Amino acid sequence: MKNGNIRSAIVLCGGMSRRMGEDKGSMIINKKPMILHILETLNNQIDEAILVLNNSERIAKYKKIIKNYFRDDLKNELSYNLVLFEDEIKNHGPLSGIMTGLENISSNYALVLPCDSPFVNENFINFMFDSLDSKIATEGDNDKSKDNHLNDIDVNIDAIVPYHYKNKESNEYNNFNNKNNFFLNNEDESIKNFSLNNSEPLHSIYRKNNSKNIRKLLNSNIHDVKSLLRCLNSYFVLINDENTFKNINSKEDI
Repeated sequence: MKNGNIRSAIVLCGGMSRRMGEDKGSMIINKKPMILHILETLNNQIDEAILVLNNSERIAKYKKIIKNYFRDDLKNELSYNLVLFEDEIKNHGPLSGIMTGLENISSNYALVLPCDSPFVNENFINFMFDSLDSKIATEGDNDKSKDNHLNDIDVNIDAIVPYHYKNKESNEYNNFNNKNNFFLNNEDESIKNFSLNNSEPLHSIYRKNNSKNIRKLLNSNIHDVKSLLRCLNSYFVLINDENTFKNINSKEDI
């Protein structure tokens, strides 16, 4: 299988869970650990998944959870290859986890998901990858129309980022509500800020070589994922199902 045909996912499991007071991915939601909801939803949707955790102890803990649930029959139960990695740079938030995941995927792009979003569904996963495939095909066709040398095509899409209207009462929304899908760097500053505020960067697809940009940000002590989106060629897509992005951040959310 060629790299371009592989669907990869990165699941971030390295959060400190300060508000929850315990490891979120291992918490029981609807009779099973939260991480298992994500792994099962990814089944038959992707080819490989990278779980990124912040230390070796948590890696051992998650391996045990996965092994106990699938009863030593992981290869038959999951349609994809599952690998666990330790954060290369500790205590630097999700940016570090995204970087670690991107540096270890086999494909050119990966869908990033947090372990505390058990309501992500197959429709969302397919929509995100279909949006990527469609945009790559469109950009490739545009390049071919300018130059008939197929081998010279270089599609420069760094990220596919979902957004939804979190605050429909704002003035920015009134100026924005005719938009659907767009590149962030084509918008003025007010629309960029509105887009970023309504985006879900931890439910996005990122290009593998973005790991270099992330490393530069971390070396500059910048940990905000939305700062990464500003420096990428980010393509925003509208998602109307807000339940997809529901996080379990505290016990009140259960």
